[in-house]
Amino acid sequence: MANDAAKTELETLKLQLVEKNQAQASDIREKANAVISELNLEGFELLDFVSSDAYTDMLKLAQNYSFEADVLQQANIISNEKTGILGTLKNGENKIYVLGHGANSSNEISSKRSASEEGYETVSSKGLAEQLSKGGLDKSFTDIRVESCYSADATAPESFDPEELKLSSEPGFIDAPEDPELDGTKVFPFAQSLANELKSAGFESPEVAGYHGAGKAYSEDAHRYQTLHTDDAPVARSSDVRQIFIPV
Repeated sequence: MANDAAKTELETLKLQLVEKNQAQASDIREKANAVISELNLEGFELLDFVSSDAYTDMLKLAQNYSFEADVLQQANIISNEKTGILGTLKNGENKIYVLGHGANSSNEISSKRSASEEGYETVSSKGLAEQLSKGGLDKSFTDIRVESCYSADATAPESFDPEELKLSSEPGFIDAPEDPELDGTKVFPFAQSLANELKSAGFESPEVAGYHGAGKAYSEDAHRYQTLHTDDAPVARSSDVRQIFIPV
């Protein structure tokens, strides 16, 4: 975090989210077991029920909430204000991962988790570049990775076909005839915007990795995956749909 105040705020939020996820996991397990009790299942009926897709899905959802709570609990939040940790990162040895909710063509990422959420925080690519610069990150540092959804996309791709991803990463234009100030505005993937702003902030040769599509919250193995909000919902390994952006 940039300072101690932000660290304290995030630690409070972290604790709230851990408790919320733990409660949700417990509630789902209780409901699943209540169904067994209410139906008074036993023998083969019980075996059929616990092996059913509906019961398995409930337990999987509970497991996901528990997993997220565990990950949050283990997260170590560090303030750059006293530690100066950004200044200790070395190019070629360390990587910076940027997390936040994003969208194609957006110049901001945020803590907003749903359309109805209020009181969320946002940061622009320029604001983030300034934070890294003022925080003491060496100007020769290159490896920055933005894991926000659609961070490599100016337009939302319809598939993970290489040609489709190439098109989605190219600058686009806002189509808003009802708003003359926005209509025709040139937009970039967030990763491209961040690379440009890092260069403007004095970084020598910044390289920013972006990812096509939306990141999947959970996976059944150690790998990260991306998906698309289309009818067939294709899935791809994040490393296979990562794109590196340099300043333009």
